[in-house]
Amino acid sequence: MSRILLEVACPLLFTCLCILAPPAIAAQPGQPTLTIITHDRFAQSTSARIHITNDANKPVRHPTLPFWRDHFTSPGKASLTLRPGKYTIAIEKGPEYKRHSKTLTLIRDDPQTITVVLPRIVDMPKQNWYAADLHIHRPVSQIPVLIRAEDIHFAPVITWWNRNNPWNKTNLPPSPITRTKDHRLINIMTGEDERGGGALLYFNLNKPYPITRATREYPSSLTFAREAKAQNPNLWIDIEKPFWRDVPLWLSANIADSIGIAHNHMWRSGVLPNEAWGYPRDTKEFPPPLGNALWTQHIYYHLLNCGIRIPPSAGSASGVLPNPVGYNRVYVHIPEKLTQQSFFKNLKLGRCFVTNGPLIICRVGNHLPGHTFRNLKTAQKLTVNIRIHANQKLERLDLVVNGKVRLTHPIKSDAFVQTHTLQFNPPKSGWFLLRAHAPDKHTYRFASTGPFYVQPTNQAKRISRASADFFITWQTRRLNQLKKALKDHPDRNAVFSLHQKSLAYWQGLKRGANAN
Repeated sequence: MSRILLEVACPLLFTCLCILAPPAIAAQPGQPTLTIITHDRFAQSTSARIHITNDANKPVRHPTLPFWRDHFTSPGKASLTLRPGKYTIAIEKGPEYKRHSKTLTLIRDDPQTITVVLPRIVDMPKQNWYAADLHIHRPVSQIPVLIRAEDIHFAPVITWWNRNNPWNKTNLPPSPITRTKDHRLINIMTGEDERGGGALLYFNLNKPYPITRATREYPSSLTFAREAKAQNPNLWIDIEKPFWRDVPLWLSANIADSIGIAHNHMWRSGVLPNEAWGYPRDTKEFPPPLGNALWTQHIYYHLLNCGIRIPPSAGSASGVLPNPVGYNRVYVHIPEKLTQQSFFKNLKLGRCFVTNGPLIICRVGNHLPGHTFRNLKTAQKLTVNIRIHANQKLERLDLVVNGKVRLTHPIKSDAFVQTHTLQFNPPKSGWFLLRAHAPDKHTYRFASTGPFYVQPTNQAKRISRASADFFITWQTRRLNQLKKALKDHPDRNAVFSLHQKSLAYWQGLKRGANAN
């Protein structure tokens, strides 16, 4: 047996989550050690996420450090005793740092030492960009070390949902928000209403909203959301994924503040290729393994084509699905001090991008995503300046205009930092955004800016008939499904009426459409 020593930043230790995986085994006297020292480019020790797999491709679990599925997070020294054999080690610290991987064979009486440098590719907060993962299910006690290792600056942690509410009047914290010594924010009062219509995430509350009385379809999630918004003006509601059944309902009622387009069906290790109980895609048009991700964007583009201006968000569901914290993340440009209020204010303005791989910073002139261009001259070209930071090779950039790819820009360089310039004639009205793609055989790695908008002064927003029709079809199917699911429920009409109003909204939008 050989012993592995992992050296990282902080001396705190937390209890791991226990799941089935090959554990470390007790140290044996006289066995050699493998020492791994992890530090940054300034030779300072740094925390990191560590994946170790054996020659059977099974993950190794650390006995005390926070562990989830295929990785553990080490804030300080950690010792592992492993059987002799071949091991693969991958060490990561989020997309702002270079990755490290190595394969080695551990042999009796053969001590080895590995020194790992994880230099920064870019320091995003120095440029006023701050990262958040809006869907976290890990234990609260683990969050400080997890977000430090992943370089996340805002971590709302889901602690209450439909079947569980651990909070009551006697144990509510004085404030749900804490700020770490290195200026990261943690909020432990995030909630999730996930039922037959899908999942809504609740942010910016001081106490849970009572939703434990709900059944799968009654009352409607819209009823709770409206009540909660009326009682809590600062409440932020995120549509966790765009293909949930009740998305047309939520959009028509204007109760959502953001929508997750980098979501938990996109994994570091692969893809969850279905829509769960959501609105299913045509798998011929959107085949696996990338179909679910492209269907997600297809829906988002349809809602933008309906004149609905809602920023994209991101979440990983670490603690439920296999992702590390921060795998899917949203970066928000915050020129003032980072607070929960400033985060959501600037996300509302659309100054953001989402990613599970490359970092894409995009400006048109001096304007960030979310900007609305007015009074553009006829045939005026816009210049898009793009800077990309990536710890992997990229494939291409796409310019998407009103839901269609207008321009594809191949990327041949594998430099960690790249700049690109695109020029194009903007639409007379509508929107555009930039996407970056990284090739991967197992999963969908991408980044997408929030949309820029084009709207001439004194003209209505561009509304597409085809996109309104898309949601009419969807809402009609949902209403018919509910009529079957609630046919014997005494209060079924209260749910039906909400969806009938939603259908009327989309039909009215189609009648007033001003584009195909």
